[in-house]
Amino acid sequence: MINKIDENGFPIAWESGSYRILLNNVNGSRPDTATLIHKEVLKGREYWAKRGRLQTDYANKKIDGKIQQYAKVYSVEIDKAHRGKGLGTRLYKSLLENLPSDVIGIGSHTENQSNKKEIPKIYRKLSAETFNDGAFELIKTKKENIMKTNEYRILRSTRNAGQYEGSQTASLAKAKAIISTARPGRKLRWRQEGDDICAYASAEDMTDEDKAIARLRLVTSNE
Repeated sequence: MINKIDENGFPIAWESGSYRILLNNVNGSRPDTATLIHKEVLKGREYWAKRGRLQTDYANKKIDGKIQQYAKVYSVEIDKAHRGKGLGTRLYKSLLENLPSDVIGIGSHTENQSNKKEIPKIYRKLSAETFNDGAFELIKTKKENIMKTNEYRILRSTRNAGQYEGSQTASLAKAKAIISTARPGRKLRWRQEGDDICAYASAEDMTDEDKAIARLRLVTSNE
């Protein structure tokens, strides 16, 4: 998060030793670029030199069953002399932690990733999710990842269409596994519908929300 502003009025998202990461938005409200700078000395004078940058543009994409805004990676680079220090990951984290509340995360299409070796490592470190059979990767913001640690009530469909019942609760990952295990050999389709996360047996069934085989409902403090 933003702790202070540099001498040129740019928000400092991260600082360690001779490195800083600045955000491009002076007000800190809707940043889309994180820049790595390094303090260096030339002819006895200190100065800050740009040594890396992560640039994104805000874009819309259908994610988890609905159109959502994300930060689409335009380019990412680290000067060769400064690689291997985790600074690329730090660029992603610095921007991710300061995205607007209506932006779901940082993402890119795998075919457009400039470095096929290092970029995937960063995505794995930051627990990216894959979509479209691996063609698109998204690192969700912490507010999205909170969903993974909450408890969900598992509601299974009854014989009456559109009616669900159940009392078992589990984390989102475990709840999905429980439903999937009950239908071995079948790839379920998951979709967010209001406050529920719903499972369908086929793409055709998704045209009718009453055909969901299960609903995972977030357990609130009032329950």
